[in-house]
Amino acid sequence: MDINIFINFFNWLLSHLLVFTNLGTLILTIILATKNQYQPFIETKHQQILNDILFPFYETIELQLFQPITEENKVLKLQQINQFIQHTRKQQLFYLLGSKLTSCLLTIEKDYIKHPNSDLKTLNNHYYVFSSSYFKLSWSVRRNLKIENNEYHYKRRLYTLTTTEHALYKLHPKQLFPILGFILFFSSYFCFVLWFLVPVSINEKLKLIAFIIIGAGAIFVIYIALLLMFPILKRISHYFKKRINGITKSN
Repeated sequence: MDINIFINFFNWLLSHLLVFTNLGTLILTIILATKNQYQPFIETKHQQILNDILFPFYETIELQLFQPITEENKVLKLQQINQFIQHTRKQQLFYLLGSKLTSCLLTIEKDYIKHPNSDLKTLNNHYYVFSSSYFKLSWSVRRNLKIENNEYHYKRRLYTLTTTEHALYKLHPKQLFPILGFILFFSSYFCFVLWFLVPVSINEKLKLIAFIIIGAGAIFVIYIALLLMFPILKRISHYFKKRINGITKSN
């Protein structure tokens, strides 16, 4: 591929830098305006969740998330969940929890609290879904209200899972959508601009479009690779920190 094609293309990008800057500013303004429009409602809702749900059940529910239910702790766990359900029902707070979390709670109440069931495997499956949904709700509230700047406690809960499960959580479509949308938007925009505005031949345009598509795909693959590597790098970091702290204390 002729290097002059890329030189001409990047020269064109530099000459239109002001256009791209204005476009980015416009997009950012629209995003911030949309976010700020609903922010007061979201903050009021999250403050109510914090006061009426998260605070009262911090020790009995939140600190117990993701811990397996066994024959030894089954009665206590179900009592704690039942107290949470009765409080939520009495205060009419189910609408704040979301449909998935509410559905999971009502299933546990129906199949294991009102009608005792000895199937621990299915109960743990329901409890895992409940823990995951409750964790996401709690972290969303804390992040939005700026209570937590670091994810030290809540992310560590996920590290009790296997590395694969943690990676799958990070690779959930909802987690990938923002970066994927960003890459697709700018890739499409550059292809559109290149096709209609850059004064080069059709063959050169096709080569540049192929280069843009390959580059966008490479960026997305690198992003996924970093997500997969993060739990491993985190554990390595914790290991060396413990070793260093151990050496320091022994001295």
